[in-house]
Amino acid sequence: MSFHQFYDFRAIDNFLSAAQLDEVRRISNHATVCASRFSVAYDYGDLRGSPADLMDKYFDAHYYVSSNSKQLTFKLPTGCVPIQTVQAYLADGRFAVEERESGLHLAWVCEDESDGWVDDTDEAADFDDLLAARNALINSDLRPLYIAWLAGIEDLDDQQPEPPVPAGLGADDDPSGPLADWLGVSEDLLAAAAEASAPPANAVTESDALKWLTNLPICDRDRALAAVLGVADRQRMLDLQRQWCQWLASRNVMKKQMSSRTVADLRRRTEVLAQERQDREIKEKAVKRAAHLGHVHKSSNAIWKQIAFLVDDRSRSAPQQIVSYLNDLQDAADIHGTRMEFDARLTALAAPLSPTRVLWRHLRDAGLVKC
Repeated sequence: MSFHQFYDFRAIDNFLSAAQLDEVRRISNHATVCASRFSVAYDYGDLRGSPADLMDKYFDAHYYVSSNSKQLTFKLPTGCVPIQTVQAYLADGRFAVEERESGLHLAWVCEDESDGWVDDTDEAADFDDLLAARNALINSDLRPLYIAWLAGIEDLDDQQPEPPVPAGLGADDDPSGPLADWLGVSEDLLAAAAEASAPPANAVTESDALKWLTNLPICDRDRALAAVLGVADRQRMLDLQRQWCQWLASRNVMKKQMSSRTVADLRRRTEVLAQERQDREIKEKAVKRAAHLGHVHKSSNAIWKQIAFLVDDRSRSAPQQIVSYLNDLQDAADIHGTRMEFDARLTALAAPLSPTRVLWRHLRDAGLVKC
């Protein structure tokens, strides 16, 4: 029996050199390989080598999908986010952090509730969306870490305190949105959490980068230019990137909102918001239904003519369409006080039908006619 696995690695901060490309190509003879990506799928085999080792040597992000699980891993430059900060958001076994020589490795595990079918193209597209969370972390935005904590809240003790809430949680441009969807964080839980979140801080701009570059020694500024041209030494480039991340962290781009809430508080508030949302949806549905039935009432004669036409239509869909029209006409008649007229026209419609007709059986099953 086959066991499908899909591995996708991305080089983001630095593309692979020619020598590194040769090394990566030797891992698999049927992989998709370029300077920024290595992806491969297996049905009966497995990846040669450790994904963690590949991340150490070549890549900045990794996505793994099998028939029953998914895992997302980011490598962040050393000093970008202190490990102590990350540990404050560790909730359960689905989120892990490891400090390695190559950087800080963050890993999320997602339970796969699908039927076991894996579409590699769709999964790669999901990975593209999830990469926004890595970029946010590099820019000192801790929202992805908080989202990871929310994803494990079901397994936490009621009295456990909430970690610091980052600013801008749940905003329209929140880069952790795809991660929340991927981890299965409900919209109601996210809304409850966002109530303690400060407004989003100003995004990092070009002027911020220019300010930082202006204060760099000239030799470091030259390294930055060489990095843009793609001719910088890899280690020098990583060092420069670490300096940039540390500068962002020092100016506290995304301020954390201290909260006195507990897990129990979040759960209770989530239940309240869920009920309010459901009530709104019921009211909105009722308003739409009333407007639709008003249109049905005004167009009733035309609808009855369409029903008469469909009675002679022997296609498979005709009976279901007739029942749908009749249900609408019946509800509209109840609202507008014309039920007697509706009943008379329905009786006239059903009277010539044989009980063996498919249409008659559909009318019976819908409760429109009696045996």
